Amino acid sequence: GEEILLVDVGDVLALSTSENSKRDISYSALVSFKAMKLMGYAVMNVGESDLILGEEFLEQKEAVSTFPFISANIVDKGTGKPFFKPYVVKTMENGLRVGIIGLVNERYIINSDQLEILPHKQAMERYIPELEAKSDIVIVLGHLGLPYSEELANYVEGIDIILSGHWDVDTQEPIKVGDTVIMPTTYNSRKIGRL
Repeated sequence: GEEILLVDVGDVLALSTSENSKRDISYSALVSFKAMKLMGYAVMNVGESDLILGEEFLEQKEAVSTFPFISANIVDKGTGKPFFKPYVVKTMENGLRVGIIGLVNERYIINSDQLEILPHKQAMERYIPELEAKSDIVIVLGHLGLPYSEELANYVEGIDIILSGHWDVDTQEPIKVGDTVIMPTTYNSRKIGRL
């Protein structure tokens, strides 16, 4: 059959509201991560709501996960180093090397005293030379919002595909910006995009 690379652009965990407690969010996360494991996810980008229960909770989930959690611009405030792997390179059965980098919009607020979000454009600029050297195709899991994904495509050369999340959009039709294809996604795994 056809090989599939299943990825998530971020916000697997629900944001905290008056209607859902931390216990509800924790249970929902357990179910979501178990489903992602069963479905064969390859990688997950960390969105701001994924840190709603703190970075230790997410570290524990990643430790028992079958796929890595990535983010190039969520960093430790003390060291400035990425808290998660910034990117992964997956080699497909046909030999194609796919570089996948995770970014979150620095305008979003995270629940952490230890971590901060650095500007996503600068993070992408930092890692694009490494990704291009190690990959045949570069994919950004962009938890950015569509206008910011379009700006990123104009700002950094070498990005082949941006899967753009965080904001719900009316259409999931791909958009071409220069040489970059941007694929808008929806939220809460309501739809699966195929590119």
